[in-house]
Amino acid sequence: MGKHYPRILIFGVHFSEGSGPGTFLGRLFSAWPTDCIATVDISTGFPDWRRCQRHYRAGELRFPLRALSRWLVPDGRLGPMSPAAAGALTTTAKQAPISLSRRVARYPWRAFLRLVGEWDAIFSNTPSPQLLAWVRDFQPEVIYGHCAGLNRVLFLRHIQQALGLPLVLHIMDDFPEVLYRNGLFSPFMRPRYLAEFSELVGSANVAIAICKEMAEEYERRYRRRVTSLSMPVELDAYQTVFRTQWTAGRPFRLQFGGRVGWALRESLVDIAHAVSLLQKEGAAIVFDILTFEPEQVPAICHNSSGVTVQRAVPTGELPRRQAEADVLVICLDFDGKSVRQAKYSMPSKTAGCMASGTPILVYGPAGSPVVEYARREGWGRVVDRRDPVKLRTAVRELMESAALRERLGSTARRLAIERHDAKAVSENLRVWLQNLAVGNRCDRRSRALPDASVAEAKTESRKSHS
Repeated sequence: MGKHYPRILIFGVHFSEGSGPGTFLGRLFSAWPTDCIATVDISTGFPDWRRCQRHYRAGELRFPLRALSRWLVPDGRLGPMSPAAAGALTTTAKQAPISLSRRVARYPWRAFLRLVGEWDAIFSNTPSPQLLAWVRDFQPEVIYGHCAGLNRVLFLRHIQQALGLPLVLHIMDDFPEVLYRNGLFSPFMRPRYLAEFSELVGSANVAIAICKEMAEEYERRYRRRVTSLSMPVELDAYQTVFRTQWTAGRPFRLQFGGRVGWALRESLVDIAHAVSLLQKEGAAIVFDILTFEPEQVPAICHNSSGVTVQRAVPTGELPRRQAEADVLVICLDFDGKSVRQAKYSMPSKTAGCMASGTPILVYGPAGSPVVEYARREGWGRVVDRRDPVKLRTAVRELMESAALRERLGSTARRLAIERHDAKAVSENLRVWLQNLAVGNRCDRRSRALPDASVAEAKTESRKSHS
């Protein structure tokens, strides 16, 4: 008998190669039939149609300055989306050029949003009748949800209540710790957000954290069971390109790949500075930064000798690029706000870096999950203090010791195979979702039975257990 893949409504994130959550989602649902998945998201990115053929761009914004906001930050058409034409499974699309006047006008608009506490203070999102009709036409069996701010929490709760379906809530970052701490409306927004988020966590049939440290903290904080899933990686993509020897290249090449911004800017500056100083000391070393957001990379990185900022390669090319580097970089910032933001986070690129067999430099504050995982299991050279001398020393050690590089790379790859195989992680999720779907169908059937039939069924059940 084949595996059953229930029909899943995914809320709050869509399949995308251009974001960590979108890539993570693709690995998690890699085995899922595309006709059994539909996604709903408020964001304006372009879905990866290879993973899913049904997407609804939500965001019924109710605000007097809606026309102005649309002009300043155009987000495209709301409503159902589908591939532009048969066979056109593109993951990106070109946006129309933005006029100079619009770009200039965005600065005071965004300053205003920061003043009042970002979008959630002035916009409200609720599922429209059109969205609910579209969802019901899809006939989902389980809701799988991500959420960050208040609007997404409320949106997901409304969908959950309207459909009466089991909910799997996947928490990627500790947003309750950092959101709505600033802004004119923060004294009102933050208490409401914390209360609504707590209600959502409590109502979920299954709550999943991004790592075991977050799961333990959320069990304590919300007084319910919270599980975790290992960060998945599609090992087949690395099967022919992973490292089997660790001879240093010339120049020696450090490489960072991924998102830039949230809790991750100053650490890149530190590494760029370290590489520039090592070059001045005569070392043949370079640092490549690959990201979909090159404009977010601090200017000092663009201007540092030995540092190149490049647009990230497509996901299919990433394993080869990772294996070609001499050292991969996973880093986090050390300031108080960043430490709070990333305290229970695990970078989505971690498992892929490990699978490449390329040695990894982990630069981030002690106590963060990725730092402690690398230290505990010995798969990364850890620098857990913002100390320029220690950072340069670690880079020099990696440059000079082939034995260190081999030990780190082979350990990381072994752990990736043992713990992070997307096929195993995806199967764990499939079993949870299938059990929820089956349980919900049984509950609905029992509720539909007449009272006498229910009593008779209970009597027969007691007899069978006697």
